[in-house]
Amino acid sequence: MAKYAVQVSCPECSGQHDTGIKLSLQDGPADEQSIGDYYNGKELPRDVAALSNNTYTCPRTRRTFVQDSNSDVFLVLIGD
Repeated sequence: MAKYAVQVSCPECSGQHDTGIKLSLQDGPADEQSIGDYYNGKELPRDVAALSNNTYTCPRTRRTFVQDSNSDVFLVLIGD
């Protein structure tokens, strides 16, 4: 089962930041893919859907933000 880091697109600095959340997926993407694309047409698992309720802090600006767009939350392959 492949392991993925969950990263969010940051509206504060336009970068992409790690959330500290890791997921194991049986049939995940080969590289990086948004959860909007990966789960397109499928119901989001409860833990993945809850990501839109989280508050994140930009490490560059130290400002907090919420990323509620599934197209701006990414699965990034980190290993098997």
